[in-house]
Amino acid sequence: MTSKKIPYEFIDKLEKLEKALQKLEFMLSKGVDKDRAYIDSSIQRFEFVFELFWKSLKAFLEYEGKAAAFPRQIFEEAYKGKLIDDEKIWLQMMKDRNQITYTYDESLADDIYNHIKTYIPTLKMTFTKLKSLEKDLDKNK
Repeated sequence: MTSKKIPYEFIDKLEKLEKALQKLEFMLSKGVDKDRAYIDSSIQRFEFVFELFWKSLKAFLEYEGKAAAFPRQIFEEAYKGKLIDDEKIWLQMMKDRNQITYTYDESLADDIYNHIKTYIPTLKMTFTKLKSLEKDLDKNK
């Protein structure tokens, strides 16, 4: 590992990501699958978590000297660098996020809400990996 200083942006994003991911998990644990307000709130939480993930990955990739500006590029680089295990699921998350951001439809929202529940293990696993990288970098500085 290099002895470069861990970027504040990476640490800050991980702290925010941890809280946002916990809140998303909490929302989904309520089991209120028929309540429109809970579904919509869970989707908004997912959008926030997704944004923090790609921005955290971007900050880490920049630290490693890899340039990637857009989410798709970031996920491709993160996959190559073994920061994420399944590029396809991240690209599906990106598709879901984009669809719900630009086209709100209750049927689509219900589908995406159900997808989000299946994304949680991947989100948690990736967060754990990023947190571990942060600790490793902190030890090596």
